[in-house]
Parts: sequence; structure tokens; C-alpha cells
Amino acid sequence: MGGKESFNEGREDLEELAGIKVETKAVERIAEGIGVQLEALGQSERRQAVAENVVALKSLPKFYLSFDGTLVPGKSEGAADFAG
Repeated sequence: MGGKESFNEGREDLEELAGIKVETKAVERIAEGIGVQLEALGQSERRQAVAENVVALKSLPKFYLSFDGTLVPGKSEGAADFAG
């Protein structure tokens, strides 16, 4: 609610689907509160990752990706390793 539909539409959904009648402002407050909690969780996870000295993965060699998502090998060696 609030992200993909208006708070009023969320209120209408709650009433129609669950029989719960609330004011639009209540839906807005709850959605914003949940957003604050999710942001805090994300920040906590980022701090934990940094504190644990997470090592970045080795960077990949350059490769090309076509619009349909298939890999386009840049060298003939290794091309046999890919299906498609």
C-alpha cells in the first residue's frame, strides 16, 4: 500500500477484502512506519556486513550480454563451456 496504490485504495482493499474499516490516514501512518522499520533493518544489515569484513568477490572478466539475456563470448576458448 502506498507504493503501488494510493493509501485510499489500500483502505478500500482492507474494507473489501478483510472487512476492516480504517481511515485513510491510519493506512498512511502504518505504511510509513513499516517503511521506517525496513530502512532501519537495511541499515543494520549493511553495518553488520561491513563489521564482518565481508570480502568483495573477485571481479569477473569482461563479458557481453545480448538483449535476450544470452551470453556472447568474447573469445573462442571457453565458448564451448556455454550452452546456447
